[in-house]
Amino acid sequence: MISGFIVGRRSVGRSLAFAEIDVTDASIKIDHLSSSSRQTINVKFNRQTFQDGVSPLGQNVVSSSSKHLYDDNKLDDPFPTKKSSLPYGAKVELQLGICSQKLTEDDVSPNIQWDVVRWKIIQHPKDLAEQMASLEISHVDSDGPRGKQKGVLMGDGALSCSTYLKIRREQFDRVNREPRNDKPIHVKNKGTNANVAYTISSDEICHGGKHAKAKRAKVFASWILETFIGIPSIADTYCHPCTPSTEEEKEFHTNDASSLNKMHILDVAGGKGHLSLELVLQQMTARKYNSIHHYIASCTIIDPLVRKGDATMRNSRLQKAKCNNQRIPTPAITHLASYFTMDSFNRFDDTSNMLLLGLHPDQCTEDIINVALRSNTSFAVVPCCVYPDLFPNRHYWDNGLSKPMPVRTYDEFLKYLIQKDDGIKMTTLPIEGKNVVLYKVASIVTKA
Repeated sequence: MISGFIVGRRSVGRSLAFAEIDVTDASIKIDHLSSSSRQTINVKFNRQTFQDGVSPLGQNVVSSSSKHLYDDNKLDDPFPTKKSSLPYGAKVELQLGICSQKLTEDDVSPNIQWDVVRWKIIQHPKDLAEQMASLEISHVDSDGPRGKQKGVLMGDGALSCSTYLKIRREQFDRVNREPRNDKPIHVKNKGTNANVAYTISSDEICHGGKHAKAKRAKVFASWILETFIGIPSIADTYCHPCTPSTEEEKEFHTNDASSLNKMHILDVAGGKGHLSLELVLQQMTARKYNSIHHYIASCTIIDPLVRKGDATMRNSRLQKAKCNNQRIPTPAITHLASYFTMDSFNRFDDTSNMLLLGLHPDQCTEDIINVALRSNTSFAVVPCCVYPDLFPNRHYWDNGLSKPMPVRTYDEFLKYLIQKDDGIKMTTLPIEGKNVVLYKVASIVTKA
C-alpha cells in the first residue's frame, strides 16, 4: 500500500496503462529507493490483475491484508482507460502486487515492475485549483479580484478563470516529465523574410479552433430561432443593408410586444457567451417578425468560470448592433457564475416560458435534460463528450438484449439520453465536430 503523486503517465487503451509515482508514504519496503534520490516507482495497470480488490498473482501480493486495505480505504476508482484518468499531480493511493523483476543495465539491482490491484485518487489537481480560484458569493455586481465584473451574478461555485488556469499550469509544470505534444511549426511571413513560429494545440485540432466554434454558435442559434421562436434561418432572411417594403413594414408593427410571449434563455455551460450573443444579434437583425408568437427577452449564461472582459465584449457588440424591429426591446444578457443544478434552476421566479440550451456542455449534458423533463421545459442540447469513467452507472437498453448495457461510446450516450423520454427528437447541424441535437418542445411553448 503506497501513496504518492502522479508524475508520468501513459495509456494504451482499455486493458493497459502505465504511471510513474513519486512516493510520499509506503507501507512496504522498496529496496531500490534511497533517501538521496527522488523516490519514484513505475506501476502498471493491467486489466487481468485489476479484479475484485485481490490480485490473482497470489503470493506476489504486497500485503497479506490486501482485502482489508481495500475495504477500509475504498480503493474503488475505475480502470484508467485514457490519459486524462491519470492526471498530472494527482495524489493517489495504490494497492500493489509484484508483476516482474528486471535487471538494470549494470545487472546489479533489480528494477521491480509493480502491478496495480486497486487504486484511488485522493486529491485531484482540478479540485485543488477550483478551491484556490473560488470567488466569494454576492448577489449584485461586485468588485472582484480582477476588477468590477459588470453583468456577472456570483453564485455557489464561481471561479476566477485566470486564477484557475494559472494554478492548473503550475501543478502541471511541477510534476510533468514528458515533453509537450504541441510542436512549433515554422511558416514564412509574407511581409518579411523572417520565419514565425507558432504552436498548434491539440484543442485546435480536435474541436476545430476558434473559427469553427464561432460558426458552431451561429448555426445553432439560427436553428434555435427557427425551431422555437419562428424566425426563419439566416439564409431566408433579408441581408442587413436591405430595407423592407412598405407592406412588410406595416406587418412588422401589426402587434405590440405585449402580445408576444417573452422567452428566457438559459445558456448552460455557455463559456464566453457566444451562443447567447448570437441569439440576441440574430433576433435583433432579423426582418421577418410578422409570424412569430414568441421572442427572446433575456439570456442567462450559467457557467462557473468568470473571465475578465467577457461581459464588456458582449455589451459592446450589443450597443453596436441596431435593432430593426423597434417593437421588440434589446434582450439583456447576464452571467450567473455557478454550476448548473436543480437549485440554480429554481432560483428563477418565472420558468413557464424558459428554454434550456447546451452547446457542447460536457459533464452537465444529462443534467440539462433531467431538469428540463422534470420541470416540463423546452430544451435543445448538442452532446459532446461521454465521460464514461466519471459516470460509470449510466446504462441503456438495446434491442435484442435482456439486460442494460453500460454507456461507453458516443452513439451509446445518444441512445441513453433519447430513452429518457419518448418526446425527445434528434437532428443534425452542418457544423464541425459533434453536431447531433437532442431537443424537445414542451407543451407550454409551441412553434408558430
